[in-house]
Amino acid sequence: MTGLSVACVVVYALELLAWHTSVAGSPLRLLLEHAQLNPVAALLRLEVWQFVTYLFLHDPRDPLHILFNLLVLYSFGGLFERRWGSRDFLRFVLLAGAGAGLVGALAGLLVPSLFGGDIVGISGALAALIMAFALVFPEQRVQVWFVASVPARQLVWALAAIDLIFFLTGARIAIAVHAGGYLMGWLLVTGSWRPSRLRALFRRGPRARKAGRFKVYEN
Repeated sequence: MTGLSVACVVVYALELLAWHTSVAGSPLRLLLEHAQLNPVAALLRLEVWQFVTYLFLHDPRDPLHILFNLLVLYSFGGLFERRWGSRDFLRFVLLAGAGAGLVGALAGLLVPSLFGGDIVGISGALAALIMAFALVFPEQRVQVWFVASVPARQLVWALAAIDLIFFLTGARIAIAVHAGGYLMGWLLVTGSWRPSRLRALFRRGPRARKAGRFKVYEN
């Protein structure tokens, strides 16, 4: 977790340097521009590294973007790094972030008027961590913006509702990436990404799926 935080801070410092000192077309600006997740570049021009590199970039015009993400990473990341080990924790963050980015890029390519534009930030991976927390510790109560305390199993719904409100009011928020993060968190923690698990899930009836949906496969 510390390594991820340091990487985000170092990259943010480079972004600030590029934003305030570099001219358009400079090597540093070009490097950072190709590290952002652009739906057309990533999916059509196959600049697939962007599905990972975008996680470490944040909006240099909004310091709250990186500060809030680092706070969430600190709140949830340490717990799972101790539980899974540093290597598996990093693997989870990178896989979840890449999957969340893929969902966001597909949304941006299919509906550019709503989801288009470059994507930066580790929030997709953080959404996956929050989903993991809800699955592993469903009854643990969590403060939501210091306003209300909700069980972890309801946290995802509360945050998704907040995302939707911000999105509908025109705020710059990568709602498709967040949704992809929640999906990736569920797939990775429950093991439902495995074809055998998916087949078993859909062969059971709706009642059985509902009863077993919080069975956790932590690998």
